[in-house]
Amino acid sequence: MNAVKSRVQDSTLILVDVQEKLVPPLWQKRRFLLHLECLLRACRVLEVPILVTEQYPKGLGSTLEHLKGLIDPEAPVIEKVHFSAWGTKSFRESLLGSSSRRQVILSGIESHICVLQTARDLVGAGFDVHLPVDAVTSRHASDYRVGCDQAKECGAWLTTVETLLFGWLQRGDDPRFRPIQEFIKSKDRQLMDADESLNESALL
Repeated sequence: MNAVKSRVQDSTLILVDVQEKLVPPLWQKRRFLLHLECLLRACRVLEVPILVTEQYPKGLGSTLEHLKGLIDPEAPVIEKVHFSAWGTKSFRESLLGSSSRRQVILSGIESHICVLQTARDLVGAGFDVHLPVDAVTSRHASDYRVGCDQAKECGAWLTTVETLLFGWLQRGDDPRFRPIQEFIKSKDRQLMDADESLNESALL
């Protein structure tokens, strides 16, 4: 089966539950957050709408403050108790709205719970779901891998942040390419610094 091409004009990004009390124990947390930040910045440049979900924020806290600064303050923030965002009426209303966008980019946590269940339900509702595997994670590597594998099995398309962004842009002479290229370079520099720090600590 041929992969479904993600089109920027048809896409909505969903940021799933990246909340204060859920983030600290995540597997490869820094790598995940750097890719997620790059994706959020690019969505602002490319005018891709964003929906934010928060699982029981009274107990788990709100979306990380520095991520809020990368998102349009008018972006809907949906409180939920269902693991699948699709189970929340206000989410369905916000996603469907008056927009004809039928492609969803899923990012956030956890891969094997809320992200997976949301992906499965969105595919069932007729959306094209794209899952950038470097912009989702779980507390444990095994759960992360199972979540991504099962999302693929239920019909989601696995991708990466860079694959998605270059697919959206299509051309190197697009005037939006340069700022997005800078986001990617910044992400790569910080990843390299983090990797070097880990290697140095391993030698101590």
